[in-house]
Amino acid sequence: MVETIFYDRKKEIALLREKLSRLHSGEMIVLYGRRRVGKTELAKQFLKTVTCRKLYFYVDVIEPQGILDALARVVQEQLGEQHTFSDFTDFLKFISGKADNGFVLVLDEFQRFVETAPHFITQLQNIWDDELRKKRILVLLVGSSMGMIQKMMNNRAGALYGRASRIKV
Repeated sequence: MVETIFYDRKKEIALLREKLSRLHSGEMIVLYGRRRVGKTELAKQFLKTVTCRKLYFYVDVIEPQGILDALARVVQEQLGEQHTFSDFTDFLKFISGKADNGFVLVLDEFQRFVETAPHFITQLQNIWDDELRKKRILVLLVGSSMGMIQKMMNNRAGALYGRASRIKV
């Protein structure tokens, strides 16, 4: 297996580490940019420096139940817990329950939820407003569809408008 060489993202990792170290309430960050510029690798390198509980999930283009099943597998692999999720609210409430002492959640290719499970975005909005923003959690949304990400974040009608800071890579 060839190891990926990681170049020149010290500022971005330092910024993410600083955000995490100063975390007293929820922080949502959108990491976005063109394809093939290192967003995924940046997120993975950042996670290597994290000492609190963390979960990385790559959003595939599959039906909602397939995503929920994949989330259950990732929770088993990364957190060592057996859990099934009836819907995305169930998953987000599960994560909320883990976030009292610090937690990092990375959702890679986040914009795919718009295609595969658009209700996830509004459920994230609701759980963020009701619970997650009050917890010690860093939610890192990674995406390469810049127009779609900007629409969700910059448009007043977007479900996540005003809830996230952005890092363009």
